Amino acid sequence: LYGYAEGTTGGTGATAANIHHFDDGKKFQAWLKLREKNKSTTPAIVWLSGTFKKDDGRGAGSPWFDIKDTDNITIYGTDDFVMENIGFFLVRSNNVIIRNVYIKMPKADNVADGVSMQKSSKVWIDHCTFESINQTSDYEDGSCDITHGTNQVTVSWNRFIKTQKSCLVGHSNNETNDAVITATFHHNYFESSSSRHPRVRFGKAHVYNNYFDGVTTYGVGSAYGAKVLVEYNSFNNVHLPTDICTFPAKKSGSSWVSNLQGSEAGYLYAYSNTYTNKPSNASDPYPFT
Repeated sequence: LYGYAEGTTGGTGATAANIHHFDDGKKFQAWLKLREKNKSTTPAIVWLSGTFKKDDGRGAGSPWFDIKDTDNITIYGTDDFVMENIGFFLVRSNNVIIRNVYIKMPKADNVADGVSMQKSSKVWIDHCTFESINQTSDYEDGSCDITHGTNQVTVSWNRFIKTQKSCLVGHSNNETNDAVITATFHHNYFESSSSRHPRVRFGKAHVYNNYFDGVTTYGVGSAYGAKVLVEYNSFNNVHLPTDICTFPAKKSGSSWVSNLQGSEAGYLYAYSNTYTNKPSNASDPYPFT
């Protein structure tokens, strides 16, 4: 484990009584609700198999599994495990590992995400796949979002397939408490995705050794005073590798407009990245730091 989530152990040390296997999503959600009710911090390891669907979580209108008010969990997906139209919602939970889970992105009912983290810490999302099943704008929301003061997060070795809003870091332009966010993104593969790889407000992010392939809008974005280090990444056929907020970064008299409009720019330092197959319609300046 590298990055800001260093020290995350999940369910390490779980006793035999706290190692579980679920092939039924409703039973998994019931187990999570019991942990939430008891505010359990007992280390637990969970294996998931089969296919979980949107009705298996909180409900059809809220297609996610609640991981709330509970700590010290590792969730593993077996190689055949798929979550269809449903995600995870972490709130006030700490020391959580989610690994090897295949998420076919849920529709944005009640702003559902693939993985959403709020008011949590020490979270490691590793070797997961996020796949968009409908590339229509705003049909799906975030694939892996870090907001509302969540910190000490590492997102590593994941694959994002045609995701429209891949990784939001920092909830909104007014959420100044998100300045405490710390997140690392490394060795992720963004394949024909659109934007937010990540898109950062207020917090700090380290983005290194990722592969951006055919990204259609922008790669990494920084706004509202965020501090983002982007290094040793490979950008291939990417419309705009890096971007910062339009104002006040927009040069006097220039005609271009950033994808990240707002009242305060972010900081973004790009170091030792490679840029290949620049598209003919690429935005200028390229990249923008």
